[in-house]
Order: sequence, then C-alpha cells, then structure tokens
Amino acid sequence: MNKTLLIILGIAVAIGLAFWVLLPAPTPETIDVAETTSAAVVVTPTPAAIAPPTPEEAVAPVVQPTLPSTPEEAVAPVVQPTLPSTPEETVPAAQPVPASTVETTAPAAVAASNIVAEVNGIPIERDALTQGVQTIISQYANVYQQMGQDFESMLAGAPGYSLRLGIEAQALERLLFGSIADAEVKQRGLVVADEELNAEFTAQYEKFLAAQGLTEETLRSLLASQNMTLESFKEGGLASIRAQLLMMKLQVAVAGPVELSSEEIQTYWEENRSTYDTPEQVRASHILVKTEDEAKAVLAELEAGKDFATLAREKSTDTASAKQDGDLGWFGAGTMVAEFEDAAFSLAIGQRSGIVPTQYGYHIILVTDKKAPTQPDLADVRDRVDADAKQEVVTERANTWYTEVMAAAVVTVRDPMLNAARQQRINIDLGLEAFEALRAAGAVDQPYLPYVIGTLYENRIQNLTRAKTQLEASETPDAAQIAELTTQIQEARDKAIAAYQETIQLTGSDPDVEARIQAIQSPTGTPAIAVPE
Repeated sequence: MNKTLLIILGIAVAIGLAFWVLLPAPTPETIDVAETTSAAVVVTPTPAAIAPPTPEEAVAPVVQPTLPSTPEEAVAPVVQPTLPSTPEETVPAAQPVPASTVETTAPAAVAASNIVAEVNGIPIERDALTQGVQTIISQYANVYQQMGQDFESMLAGAPGYSLRLGIEAQALERLLFGSIADAEVKQRGLVVADEELNAEFTAQYEKFLAAQGLTEETLRSLLASQNMTLESFKEGGLASIRAQLLMMKLQVAVAGPVELSSEEIQTYWEENRSTYDTPEQVRASHILVKTEDEAKAVLAELEAGKDFATLAREKSTDTASAKQDGDLGWFGAGTMVAEFEDAAFSLAIGQRSGIVPTQYGYHIILVTDKKAPTQPDLADVRDRVDADAKQEVVTERANTWYTEVMAAAVVTVRDPMLNAARQQRINIDLGLEAFEALRAAGAVDQPYLPYVIGTLYENRIQNLTRAKTQLEASETPDAAQIAELTTQIQEARDKAIAAYQETIQLTGSDPDVEARIQAIQSPTGTPAIAVPE
C-alpha cells in the first residue's frame, strides 16, 4: 500500500466510520498512536497485545475531543513520536469512542438473518459488526504497514482465526455498549448544541490543517483524487466530534456532581505529585537512513553546508518526522532507545551528532532546544490538579456505571463461537467452559475450535505456574497446595497439547501449532509463546 493510499484509507475510515474515531486518552489502557508515530518508532504488536480488552476498558477517561492529528490517525491508535526502549514494546488495542452515541431515530425492522446479537432487545446487525471488525483490523494494519509488515498475514491459519475471533468479540462489546450508551443518551435528553459542535469542529479542523501543512484547497484536491469530497470529510468530522462530545456529556451525567474538599485535593496531589513534574527534556530532529554508507553520505552533505531540514525531508526513511523537517518534538529520559537518548542529551542546543546506530537504522541528530526539569508546587498547578482530581472521580463513577449496566443488560449472542469468545472476555474460565461445551456437543463446524481451546489452556498454565511460583517463594509454603497446583499444571499441559494435536489432525501440519506444542513440552514446562488473554 503506498503512502497516498494509506492516507486516503485513514480519511475514508474517518468519514465512513465516524463513531469509531479514537480518543487520544493518555492512559495505560489507551496509548496514543498515529502518523505522528515516527518511522523510527518501531512497535511490534503481538496477538497477545491485540487480544480483546476487558469490558471495563470500553469506558475511557474523557479527554478533549479531537479530529485526527493526521489522516492516518483515524485507523491507528496514537503514540508520541518516540523510540521504544526495546523493539519488543507492544501497542495494546486502542480505546474507541463507543459506537452510536449520537441521536438516532428508532431502528427499523432488521432481518433476523442479519442480527448477530441483541442487548436489552436492541438488535446488533452483522453489517455493523463487520464494519467494526474491519476498523480494528485497519488500526493494526496501519501500525504494521509503518514497519513494513503485513498485519493481514497474521489473520491466516489457526493463530489468525483465534486473533480475528478476539477482534470480533472486541468489536461486539463496543457495539453492545454503544447501544446501551445511545439509549442512555436519549433517556437523559443529552444533546450537543450546534454552536458547541461547530466551535469545536472549527478549532480541531484548523489544527488538523496546520499540523499537516495543508490548505483547505490542498485537502480538497487530495480527496478529489480519490473520488471523495471535502464536504463528506467535514460531515464525518462533525459526526465524530458530536459522538465524542456526547460521550463526555454522558460520563459527566452518570457520574453526577463532583465536589472535592481541600483535603481530598491535597491527598490527590500527594498521591500524584510526580505526574506534574517535568523531567529534563530535549527537542531534537533526526535523519534516519538504513545503511551506514547512506548515513556517511548525508553527513558529508551536512558538513558541506546542506540544510538539515531539507535533507530530512529528502532522505529520512522516517516519513512521519520527515514531513516536519525531521522534528521529533520534545522527549524526556526513558522514552528513546539508549543510544539515541544518550546522544541527544549529550548535545548542546544547535549541536549536531555524528552517526548514531540503533536497531532502527542510522541516525544523525540535531538538538534544537532543551528544558530544565521542574517540580511545581500545588499552587502553581492548582487548576489542573482540581480538574484532574474531579476527572478521576468522573471516570471511576462512569466505569462503575458501565459495569453495572452491562451486568444488568440482557445480552443474546446468536453465533456460538462469538458467544463463547464474549464469555472469555468476561472470565477466561467461563470462556474455556463455553468452548469446551461447543466441542463436546459438536455444535459448530469450526476446525480451529481446538486451537482456541489450546490457547486457553496455555493461559491456564501461565496462571497456575505464576501462583505456584508465588507460593513457593512465600515464607510458609504449603506443600499440599504446591502439589495440587503441580497436578493442575500438568493436566492443563496435557489438554493443551491434545487440543493442538487435534487441530493438526483437522487442518493439517501447521508450524505455529507445532511450535506451541514444543513450547509446552520445553524443559521449563511453560508456554514460550504469547497467549491472548
């Protein structure tokens, strides 16, 4: 997929699937990623990293709604343009704005064959599920494409089926919550005034154009080249921001009034004080190339007086930062790989490095600014602390509300495999029981069912092994409990191996499945391959 098509794909998703637009919520559960992701930033999501999150993750902390900072952001979770500390760092599934949180009319009658699930009598259509699945796949396809890898290839074979089933369950959970949230929005009469919507859209649209260095006419031409219109792009942006604003209003509504005492604010400040500290930071630009010879050639041009920004645009393989003249923005210690970080922090403002090799290639770094560390007093950041403390309460209450409404919801999932996958999201043991019941009853004609079961037994092995290790390390280890855990671990190993062997019998030789068997049979006796939770 070339760069232009990738950009257009991002725009198409933004305007066609507005209610799946991502909130850039900087929390452990929601890591920001986008075209701002530097090509020097190599992240390697794994099937385990992309496994569906827990139901509670559907409610992300509310943040200021935004248009994508780049067209690609509509299909990619967003991280700051930094180098991961290790190439194994992974990107978890990004947090969505729950679907359909916009005012709609009552749904028309839906053909029974097109219904995959119902929640409180509200049908979930297969078309919506398919669309949601494709959106999630697009997010990860974009991340992998930036690394020159093909995410679609991960969807092949037994591991691919298991991964796709997890993605379907994740998409279904979003739709279920979206339907409940939509009903709650209507019941509470929540609306977004046109003035509020237009003001927010205008601000974010202008920010979007500025970040990309585009004029409106340039964007119009780009869209027209793919038979798309600026008007449809704006309509999609308006719908996305309306959905986000409604979700913000819903979270505030279900949370109720939040009044915190001075003592509570002080406690929050003391518990979170370090988050308001600003460590020493560096702002740097870089040029990244693949080989040392290329780096030497670029360095020679720089020493001959060629402009750094020009060479970054022309030569850098980091296409994201190249568009910004090589600028990586501000970063602190611990966000870049050691070689890059050491070089950047050792340079003075305006100083350029020599060739800096990392696992991502060969860099030439230019430090453009520095900030000394700061440790503000509460008085210096009081407004921010007040807002953050209240938002924490709102988020906690919204999560509680979500958990309660989902627990009380009457959910029917018609597809047996998808239903079992949803049970797995709620509780892995429940999911394993559901999948085992399907296999025992011969209820589904799915040759990869044993593989899914095998991965869940691997998960059980990991959990039991962890519990056994902790017990053995305790001051008073219980020999009987350790023996029982040892027996349970062996039983789970036997069942996992049997499930994988059945998969091979049904589908033929598969290196991935055989590797899992070998991992279980390894001397450590624990799976050596990441297992989706």
